[in-house]
Amino acid sequence: MVYFAEISKRRESDFVHQYMSVSVTDLTNDICGQIWRNSEIVSCKFKYLKVATQWAMGSLLPWAIVLIVASFSNGRVPLVGG
Repeated sequence: MVYFAEISKRRESDFVHQYMSVSVTDLTNDICGQIWRNSEIVSCKFKYLKVATQWAMGSLLPWAIVLIVASFSNGRVPLVGG
């Protein structure tokens, strides 16, 4: 009952009627199931976000090297002198 993809498939009046006819126990079980499933999804997303952040941070060193080498090869070093 409390899953947005399923709710959106129903007409508003049908959803309200069905929702109001569900027992408190069934509704509590459904909500707990949704919380558990959402925690699985969020956990997976955070794992991928952590890995992506680590790779992004790791890519900074090669970029810094490329920029320094390019500066030296062009005879301009913006960090030295004014």
